[in-house]
Amino acid sequence: MTPGWTTTFTVTGFQVFRLPCEVTGIRAMLHMRNNGSLTPPTPSETIAEATFPMSFQIRR
Repeated sequence: MTPGWTTTFTVTGFQVFRLPCEVTGIRAMLHMRNNGSLTPPTPSETIAEATFPMSFQIRR
C-alpha cells in the first residue's frame, strides 16, 4: 500500500442476529473479493482492515 493513501467508503448493510445487541466495536475490511460470501475475506483477499472500539446498544 502506498504511504499516505486514503479512500472513502459507504457501508451498505450489516447483520444483527439477536436483539438487543451490545456493540463493542466495528471491524471494517477493504478486500478484493466480489462473490457475495458473508464470511470474512482471507488474508490474501484483504487489502486493509481496521477495528474501531465503541460501545452502543441496538434495540427493537
